Amino acid sequence: MKYIDLINSFWKTDAAHAHSSTDTRLYFLLLKHANSSGLFSSNDCDSFTISNRRLSADCGISERVLIDAKRRLKQRGLIDFQCSNVRGDITKYFIIDLLKVTQTDTQTDTQTDTQTDTQTDTQTRSQTVSHNKIKDKDKDIIIPPIPPLNGSVKNDKIKFSEFVSMTNGEYSSLVTKLGNENAANRCIEILDNYKGAKGATYKSDYRAILNWVIERFNEEKSNLFRNGYTKGKSNLDYSKSGDYTGTL
Repeated sequence: MKYIDLINSFWKTDAAHAHSSTDTRLYFLLLKHANSSGLFSSNDCDSFTISNRRLSADCGISERVLIDAKRRLKQRGLIDFQCSNVRGDITKYFIIDLLKVTQTDTQTDTQTDTQTDTQTDTQTRSQTVSHNKIKDKDKDIIIPPIPPLNGSVKNDKIKFSEFVSMTNGEYSSLVTKLGNENAANRCIEILDNYKGAKGATYKSDYRAILNWVIERFNEEKSNLFRNGYTKGKSNLDYSKSGDYTGTL
């Protein structure tokens, strides 16, 4: 690394971080000691050592202020250091060449992107060739289309209670007609109790509900209101979805 390159890198980072006067003085003192130790003139030397006491004395600051300034320079990628576990012992410093780090990162990113793009293109071409081979191999095989979700699947009846069955479409129509699910469920319950008690069967439970169960349900509501069971009790209000929870 070159002294002048480090200085230029420092002032480039200053534009982004606005280094304080303390941080600036400390950095250039570290460059001075690194140069004195032969860090810039020897390829075998990658670090130098100096104590906090001497650095703080050279900077004219306390050791506490020195420690904070070192951490800021390290966070900004300008230096690195290894502290000794012994209080008052010397610290090893590394001066980081930001220009070299940037070039290395750029080369790495370029190589990674190139390898990724190449692998992706290769995989795409391989998949395309394989797909074409499969098509050519199976070109005489006729695969019937998947039928749409309608017909018997849509019209399959579902058991809504022990003795009452209808399709989802019929149940939805019943809910729409009565205004809410609670009323629809009560009608299903009335028909279920009747069929269970009488042993009756219907070709269409949905039509049976429309034919007479809804009328029975409306009579039931009228009796409830007439007898005063719903006075002050919103849980028996069939007109609101989710309110009716009782049984008769």
